[in-house]
Amino acid sequence: MVLILVQVAENSFLAKELVVQVLVHLLQVMLKMEALLDKFETNTATLSEPPRDLDHLATEVNLQQSLTSEMEETEARFGPLEEQYKALAQFEVTVSDEELAQLESLPPAWESFKKMLTTSATTLEKSKTAFRSQLNK
Repeated sequence: MVLILVQVAENSFLAKELVVQVLVHLLQVMLKMEALLDKFETNTATLSEPPRDLDHLATEVNLQQSLTSEMEETEARFGPLEEQYKALAQFEVTVSDEELAQLESLPPAWESFKKMLTTSATTLEKSKTAFRSQLNK
């Protein structure tokens, strides 16, 4: 591995190309992590809003069910992300403290998100009941 890097370093074009590829990979990994954290934040905010009317209730119920059905797929994204950061560390790519903090925040954020999904399912059921009562009056 060291020999390959030395040979690449001798050719400045190849060295620059390698650096660009590493930076592109780092950016892709960062974007994937930020997308997950944004998904948690945005959907938590959306599902925390009390439904204003039946259409809003239906939208929130559909969102909650969709997010619940995607839980395994979402959780499966964590391992590859962690592996990609480990690979970057092996190649001595410096990752900012902020990114490392975000990476470490993923598991607790995920746990909070799962709890929110459970809570929102209960809250939405209560909202359905309340809307049914109003319609029956």
